[in-house]
Amino acid sequence: MTVRHPQWHLPQIPWLLIFLAVSLAGCGAQYGGMFDFSPLRTDRIYRMTPSEMYPDNPQARALVTAAIDGDVKKIDRLIDAGADPNAVGAGGMTVPGWVLYHQNKAGFRRLLERGADPNKIWNEKYSQHSLMHRAAELSPTIGTDYLRMCLEIGKGNPNLDPPDHNYRVIDMAVQPDREEAFALLYKAGAVIDYYSTGYCGYSLIQHTAGSGNFQLTLFMLEHGVNYIHSISDERHGLNSLHDVMQMDIRLGGDPTTSSQYMWFWRCVGWLEHHGMVFDYTPAKGRKRAVPPTVLETTPPDPFHTPPAPVPAPPKNLSWLMQEVDLTSPLPVWADTPETSGDVKSRQRQKKGTIIIDYLPKNQTETNWTAMYSIMSTYTPGTTLEASENMVRKTLAGNANVATEESAPDHRILRFTVGDAAGTEGVLYLGRYKDTIVTVREVWRNVDATTATTYRAKALAGMRQVVMNKGLTVVPLD
Repeated sequence: MTVRHPQWHLPQIPWLLIFLAVSLAGCGAQYGGMFDFSPLRTDRIYRMTPSEMYPDNPQARALVTAAIDGDVKKIDRLIDAGADPNAVGAGGMTVPGWVLYHQNKAGFRRLLERGADPNKIWNEKYSQHSLMHRAAELSPTIGTDYLRMCLEIGKGNPNLDPPDHNYRVIDMAVQPDREEAFALLYKAGAVIDYYSTGYCGYSLIQHTAGSGNFQLTLFMLEHGVNYIHSISDERHGLNSLHDVMQMDIRLGGDPTTSSQYMWFWRCVGWLEHHGMVFDYTPAKGRKRAVPPTVLETTPPDPFHTPPAPVPAPPKNLSWLMQEVDLTSPLPVWADTPETSGDVKSRQRQKKGTIIIDYLPKNQTETNWTAMYSIMSTYTPGTTLEASENMVRKTLAGNANVATEESAPDHRILRFTVGDAAGTEGVLYLGRYKDTIVTVREVWRNVDATTATTYRAKALAGMRQVVMNKGLTVVPLD
């Protein structure tokens, strides 16, 4: 992939001066938005700030910030003052939808109690969904409590069918890792024998089989759903349940190592027993699919499937920043499974520069005890030595700076600021091609034991920073 930027000449690298001065001073407005070290971290909505989500609605910005902080009293005050819990932001998403990406159960619950509507339709670019849809879709990562609250507190409709009639809520719960969400919706009255009357045209069982969940497919077959529904035109190529199963057979069937292997062949057996005929001729280059000699007879029971394990927090952060694929340590205050949720973040971009800031959830840019920042700047002609000199020059007036590690492509510096707050920190400064990278941990107003712990963790973490090849940046003439 090639990214084009204008050619910016920064011989005196003022960006570094500004970055350090602004960060240490702690000036700026409060922002919200936690990250949870989950796959959601790469989602576009995750990267948004409340200002980006609601650029023209300050009440909504304040409301989402209060919700992700779990500040129930502030939520009440804002709604009493006129804030709308159903305010629509980017992508048609309402306020509680944003909380699904920056989870806080207390804040989410309060929004529902104060009138947030889980049945309100989100008009997205290519489809229509709702809070119910998204809570089901994200359940493998965030759990099913949010979907349960939608149903029980918000009176969510388990059969919600958007005006485009493509996907009901339960369509979002048929994948192999979403059985808990499926069970909640089914027990709440969701119909499973239906087909889309929109452009999609799929039946739910076809969608289920197409998602590779053959245990749930067999459950539906044994519960009497229509398995012969077919789309009348050739718009999709796979127009029926038969087409889905036939394609898998021609490709060799589910691998024997797959957890769905036996369920797949049991579905094939059930359908053949009920008159469906399949062609076992393999596709070109594929081996002939051979059913198991003996099929299991255990009844399909998707409701008692153990919940998918919540992914363990990773040991580091990974970001693609200009020419660098950067791996950096977790913030010192949030580097364990127990503390990983205590983070909020924002991302900023300006000419040639990407900045990502992290704070503990209950702290602000003007009132913080720990801060973590990552920055990359595409700046052709700027050397690592010039960057280091600027850092030292910036800090020289009121700080002691010591070199902890020096290498051809990076420096690790430790600094202490002679102020009443006892501000100190560790900074990684690296150069990869024409990109300068800075990773910085700073803390202040902490006791001696905490400072010692932070210092050791930060130094150890900075020694683990890795810069690999990222994007190709081509300057524009």
